[in-house]
Amino acid sequence: MKISVTEKAIIILLLITVLVSQLNASPPNWDPVSNLQYNMNVTGMLQIEDEVFSDDPQDIIGAFVEDECRGVISPMPEHQGLLFLTIGSNQMQGETITFKAYRAETGEIHDLDPVTHL
Repeated sequence: MKISVTEKAIIILLLITVLVSQLNASPPNWDPVSNLQYNMNVTGMLQIEDEVFSDDPQDIIGAFVEDECRGVISPMPEHQGLLFLTIGSNQMQGETITFKAYRAETGEIHDLDPVTHL
């Protein structure tokens, strides 16, 4: 089966459209649970690659307990990308918190592995 030049152009146009739509993907609608009894504050930075940290205010970091959002923050350029994240709970202890990041540049959501440097 031979593909005509017009068909090739349509295929290429479709691929470009898919790629552009992925790059312009809408940010996630992570809406933290409100009115929780306790909270804790986490200070950090979103490391993109070795020695490179995000200061893009369009990036979003979310804290979750299972699938429930407990806190959301974006890097603050005026603070060199530092994050000051408040995470809420109705329990004083015993919940496992996981983190996700939405990268505006790529439209991708990543599970994060927290790293502690002392």
